[in-house]
Amino acid sequence: ELRKRGYEVLTHLGEGHTRDAYLVLFNSPDGSFQDRRVAKIQKREIDETSITTRINQSKGDSQIRELVLARKFRSKHFTRIYDVVSTEQGLVIIEDYDDKSISLEALIQRAGPIINPQRFSSIFSQVVTGLQELYDAGFLHRDIKPSNLLVGEGNESVKITDLQNTGASTGRSKLLPTRGATAY
Repeated sequence: ELRKRGYEVLTHLGEGHTRDAYLVLFNSPDGSFQDRRVAKIQKREIDETSITTRINQSKGDSQIRELVLARKFRSKHFTRIYDVVSTEQGLVIIEDYDDKSISLEALIQRAGPIINPQRFSSIFSQVVTGLQELYDAGFLHRDIKPSNLLVGEGNESVKITDLQNTGASTGRSKLLPTRGATAY
């Protein structure tokens, strides 16, 4: 189904608890436009006994929640969702790809845990601004961790990704724990 929609899978980028991320090449139907994007594909097998899986599944289809939010909320501090493709495996989310960005997790693995103060301030002020915009729109991300923060190597622009666990920011939900990586 991805091929029919103009997507060619190029390489595996990484994985989360429920999805694998792939670099894909998008070719417009008329052949006039090409773009590299990220395809987030539901894993075939998920550990049904995992507490993370059980919490996520208790709130309904997280892919649908992510799509609903993407239609209601847009910010330069979040990855953009371009397309959704329905496959046998489930919905495939197609997002921005920036080859000049890496996750904060990869940046720390590569450069070490010490970030100079100016860079730290730049990264985290953008994260806080993005999360404030999301909150002002009525939502909480609930899965902030280094692998969900994409840092531009050259221009230092930061984008928050993975809106799968986002929920409404009601008074009660503010008190609930994270729904993703509880270590963060």
